[in-house]
Amino acid sequence: MSGHRGRAMAALVGVLLLAGTAGAQNFAAVGWEKFFALDWEAAAHRGRPVVRGHVVNEYGAPATRIQLLVEGLDGAGAVVATTIAHVWSEVQPGGRAYFEVAAPGQAGTYRVSVLSWERIEAGGDHQ
Repeated sequence: MSGHRGRAMAALVGVLLLAGTAGAQNFAAVGWEKFFALDWEAAAHRGRPVVRGHVVNEYGAPATRIQLLVEGLDGAGAVVATTIAHVWSEVQPGGRAYFEVAAPGQAGTYRVSVLSWERIEAGGDHQ
């Protein structure tokens, strides 16, 4: 995903987050599942709820500046709160990186998806 497109998508999500959660939808990058795998859990850190886990790069090139969309869901599966987690480290193909973010609200369950990323081409160019 290009840097400009990724930043534009992040800005769009920011506007949507500021607009509230009524009628919220999942605005993750389409097809991200072909490039990344995620595992996560709800936990506590210093007495506060967090969502933590790993993003695995199944893409054929290194990835960086990975943004994750973390959504809190109610019992019916509706989104009631959202937040964004950042994975700033470079993640090599087949590699994984840890993330931890304050849980969005006191939701019963959470959903994590990849919102955006930059791939690193041979020679270090970010795309």
